[in-house]
Amino acid sequence: MKTIKIIGLFLASVIAGSGFTGCKGDTYESRIKELILKDMSFPSSASSAVQTFRLEDLSHYKISSNSAWCKAKIQKDSCLIRVNVDENTSYDQRVAVVTLSDVIDTTQTRTFNVTQIARSEERFSRNAETD
Repeated sequence: MKTIKIIGLFLASVIAGSGFTGCKGDTYESRIKELILKDMSFPSSASSAVQTFRLEDLSHYKISSNSAWCKAKIQKDSCLIRVNVDENTSYDQRVAVVTLSDVIDTTQTRTFNVTQIARSEERFSRNAETD
């Protein structure tokens, strides 16, 4: 009788133990494809804007820009991406590509464009509004 109890306890512990390790085989699935990323436009002056992702855990992502005049940063505690641009003193519009990458699944990336109008375009558009 004692042997049956010991075997029963052993089987119960094996079954319970396998239940706790059942989650180890779960695979990470990136949510980066589900984020709605919007292209952003800025005036020629130094400016800042954000894209907000309500209740999204952004801790699995990193962000970068391909241009020095455009700086992007993830603010994880606020669930947002902040983009800052330096003043555009040239007479040419410029475009930067911002890349959002998943740090766990490195094959998952998304991009959006940041456009800043040329200094002359802004002046001409203001003159057209006042004429």
